Amino acid sequence: MLRRYALALGSLAFAVVTLRGAYRGESVSEVVTEAILMLVVFAIGGAIATGILEHLAKLEIESRCPGRIAQHRG
Repeated sequence: MLRRYALALGSLAFAVVTLRGAYRGESVSEVVTEAILMLVVFAIGGAIATGILEHLAKLEIESRCPGRIAQHRG
């Protein structure tokens, strides 16, 4: 799931920057450079946020149902 959200946010950022550059009539080299930078930044941010949320969800589930989890583990 982590890769999916990172890829989705990065791709969305790339598309938004590309569309903005086309709308403003900016040069292709500037737009591509900025779009790639935003893709990387948003992909990393998405991966970090997803990792944190997955960890928090796991902790919450484990704290609410410790008996059931112990049954499934052993």
